[in-house]
Amino acid sequence: MTLINSWTRNGGAAGVEACLQCDGCTPPHLAVGTDAEIRAGGWRFSDFESGPHWCEYCAHAQERRRRAPAERRPALPNLLVVGAEKCGTTSLHEYLGLHPEIQMSGAKEMHFFQDPGCSERLDEYASFFDARAAVRGESSPVYTAFPLVEGIPERIRAIVPDAKLIYIVRDPVERTVASYVSIVANNVGRPSPQEAFRDVDDPHNPYLAPSRYATQLERYRATFNLDRIMVLDQRDLLELRQRTLQRVFRFLGVDSDFESPGFDELLNTRSSKRRVTAAGERLRHSYLAHAARKLPAGPRDAVIGLGKRMTSERLDVFVDDTLRSRIADSLRDEADAFRQLTGESFEDWQI
Repeated sequence: MTLINSWTRNGGAAGVEACLQCDGCTPPHLAVGTDAEIRAGGWRFSDFESGPHWCEYCAHAQERRRRAPAERRPALPNLLVVGAEKCGTTSLHEYLGLHPEIQMSGAKEMHFFQDPGCSERLDEYASFFDARAAVRGESSPVYTAFPLVEGIPERIRAIVPDAKLIYIVRDPVERTVASYVSIVANNVGRPSPQEAFRDVDDPHNPYLAPSRYATQLERYRATFNLDRIMVLDQRDLLELRQRTLQRVFRFLGVDSDFESPGFDELLNTRSSKRRVTAAGERLRHSYLAHAARKLPAGPRDAVIGLGKRMTSERLDVFVDDTLRSRIADSLRDEADAFRQLTGESFEDWQI
């Protein structure tokens, strides 16, 4: 494999597989493939070998900033939804953004504090938020993925010490399986269930680490006052949504009586998951897909939704009871410790 820009460059002949790191993302996005495949994926650059390189996500971020109102007053956020992954953070992010006193970032998963050098990019980070909003927030589930990602609470404390934090969780066994399903749906490696859960007791297992809720919460409790951290159960958001959002709004100090028809929507559910076919992979990195992402929200969602339906197949992933039992055994002590930390019973959990 040829490594470009951020590491070394050996050769460079057409057709040689390459790994390219984006110069604008935090954390950097990566592209792997031939030169032609990387170009077809929407990457922008002045010179392929020497850079700078911008992935399609950076292009979108730049366009969002250009479309931002001229009167926006940059400011750092004072709310962070820190996780957990596959627990409803996408829906919660959207619900929060509907409140007139809350401004959530247009880019949901900014991953800003994942970067050890994030303090050097505060002006760029602040450009995503408006000081006129009473509450300004972003949502990045990777913020509770220790030890896969380290140093997050300490960086947050150093940069936005007065921020309020929301940590939403669900049955840890179901969260773990949902994480695996998401990987399969997005064609990232596609390990078999046996491969994915072979080492369930490894603290670095990428599927189980974010399900160790007590480990994640303890790191934030050691860094922030308890009155700045709110723990939510995804089931409450699903079944008692208005009441749960009222609690969240009171925690944030905004009008708790606000209601919106948008609260009836549920986003990014497993029932909507489909596996992208080979044709879908080619389309996703094509010029047409890149052009579609530039459309206004309504037409963009319609075009992209149609393309996904035409180039994907129903996702049918089965994790058998033996594997689920191993996952449960590995997470049981964590679940008990989390109950002790929060004082909540989480009676609907399997463990």
